[in-house]
Amino acid sequence: MGGPRPRRRHARGGRARRRARVRDELRRGRAGALGRRRPHPASAAAARRRRRGHGRRRRPRRARRSLRRGCARHRGGPRLTLVEWTFLVALVALAIGALAQRTVGMGFGLVVTPTMVLAVGPIEAVLVVNAFGVVTCAMIIGRVWRDVDWRGLAWLVLPAIALTIPGILLAQAADADVLKVAVGVLALVGVAVSAGFASTERALDGAPLRLGTGALVGVLNSSVGLGAPVIGMFAILSRWDHRVFAATMQPFWILLSLSTVIARQVVAPGGAPPWSWWMWLVAVVPVLLGVVVGERVAARIDQRTARRAVIAFSLLSGIAVLVTGIVGLVA
Repeated sequence: MGGPRPRRRHARGGRARRRARVRDELRRGRAGALGRRRPHPASAAAARRRRRGHGRRRRPRRARRSLRRGCARHRGGPRLTLVEWTFLVALVALAIGALAQRTVGMGFGLVVTPTMVLAVGPIEAVLVVNAFGVVTCAMIIGRVWRDVDWRGLAWLVLPAIALTIPGILLAQAADADVLKVAVGVLALVGVAVSAGFASTERALDGAPLRLGTGALVGVLNSSVGLGAPVIGMFAILSRWDHRVFAATMQPFWILLSLSTVIARQVVAPGGAPPWSWWMWLVAVVPVLLGVVVGERVAARIDQRTARRAVIAFSLLSGIAVLVTGIVGLVA
């Protein structure tokens, strides 16, 4: 009766010592020395927790899934938002518009306005076109200062500035798309008549024509952001020397665009595109690039080619206004 007890006590003590040795081996990371090739599930889970970090709470399954998606998106490269895509399109339009403005003396609004209308909206487009129109012409005016016709500039710019606020009020009262369609049709008819008149040797100029041209440009520039067709028709009818015309247009657009931006903020505040502050600074770079390239192109074109370019830009400007108006009505 008393013999088996020491053996049972010895077996029970040996089993406890064996378990203690297994725990020690697992703690030391040498599992398998006692024949256990795999660590205990509890110790494996503890090891995983140690790799993740002590004290860190496990994220919910939905959070882990969104985190994995974010990492995969980051590995595939950043995806641009709609605002960033439209901003890239606007940069290209600004570069081409600045090149045309330096080469021909017009064309900045023609290229930039339709693109901006589709990219940021019609109200925001007027602000962007006028703001960067000032920047573009300010970069050019130093190169053409000697060729500016200051008397002709006064006849054009004073009535244009005077009718800036009525143009803004007209844009608020009337449907902008209907106004664009009407302006586009009138511009196409006017360019066709002007081109036919330009084939003759006669020149049509004078104070009434300049006053009327400036007034109409002021209304159209502040309402729909496009006054180029009218000023192009005047250049064709008056047979203005291209070098003088291109030089005079730079201070003209600076004064008119500044007055439009200021008047719009007074009469109808807001209307800016959803751009960050750094986007406005970056947008100056393509404008500068377009002016530099246009400087070289302008030195290589003759008077006849420049006159044809004015007619072409005026025609395309009328088409652009008409198309943007039709798109706005359909949409």
